[in-house]
Amino acid sequence: MMVRTSRTKSLDHFSTSEDPSMERTGDRHSSLAIFSRSIQIALGFVFTVSGISKIQNLYTFLASLYQFELFRPKVALFIAIFLPFFELALGVCLISKFLPGVSLLAGTVLLGLFVMVLCSVAFRGLRTSCECFGNLDTSDVTWWTALRTALIFLISSLGCWIHIKQSYGTMDGGKTQGS
Repeated sequence: MMVRTSRTKSLDHFSTSEDPSMERTGDRHSSLAIFSRSIQIALGFVFTVSGISKIQNLYTFLASLYQFELFRPKVALFIAIFLPFFELALGVCLISKFLPGVSLLAGTVLLGLFVMVLCSVAFRGLRTSCECFGNLDTSDVTWWTALRTALIFLISSLGCWIHIKQSYGTMDGGKTQGS
């Protein structure tokens, strides 16, 4: 029977000689953390640019919301006032790592709503500008616009999933180092 001291227990935690796969798992965790952080920064940049562009052209953005034919005038006005500032705040939160889980989830939900709106506009064949990025993108809404936004939504969903798994679960199928 071997007696373990607190010193040997603490050294066992850092040792990977017993299980070489633990080193690879650690590398995978750090790679996923870097990938997740890259997604947060990219989404933060997208939301920041989008918010600033819309703030600079609130009336144009409001006009495009009216042309979507989805919202009552007062709702469209509220969206035109609220959404650009929300996008800007969301972008800053993602870039600065302020409430990263909440920010990623909010961004993913927002992108999902954008996909639904753009699909509705494209399906109905309305010829209107997206104004997704203010004057930076004045092209009409097409299926390509909806697909582009859906791709960003999927990337955001992946980032959200990775963040949740790293924060609240394990990435190795439930196995822990002591198992």
